Amino acid sequence: MSDSAFVKELREWIRFNPAQALATGDGLLSRCSGQPILPTRIGTRMFSRFFKKNAENVMYTAQMRSSVGVAVFIGDRADKDHWVRVGRSFERFALQATVLGLRYAMMNQPVEVVMVRADFARRHAIGDARPDLVAGFGYSPLRQMSMRRPVESVILSRV
Repeated sequence: MSDSAFVKELREWIRFNPAQALATGDGLLSRCSGQPILPTRIGTRMFSRFFKKNAENVMYTAQMRSSVGVAVFIGDRADKDHWVRVGRSFERFALQATVLGLRYAMMNQPVEVVMVRADFARRHAIGDARPDLVAGFGYSPLRQMSMRRPVESVILSRV
């Protein structure tokens, strides 16, 4: 995924206010990422003015530094079997974190863009493995959660 594809996808997933989030039933409420609540029309227009690489890097760095720890979930290869294995590992982590009263948040920006993923792997001496998920964790108050569609609406049945 290129930087422009990442930005395009992010723009499609941002919900600038609770009414928009409720109407779509999914997405990332802008407040969840520290951005203001705005009318949809204004938020859509302002997105490219506020979403800048350097500002986002500063925000992600602050989020990483404020976390007690950062967990990186790594697969051996980029295939369905290994994606499922990584997902299962994350699921075990998330359940145990919940039992321990820890909060966690996905910080996948370093692995969403191919070029950034390679640099992230190199900088963290991951070798030939593939970083697939990144999560910060620690103790914090419960924050606004993103909307999620019902499971029935996202599961595809095979015919």
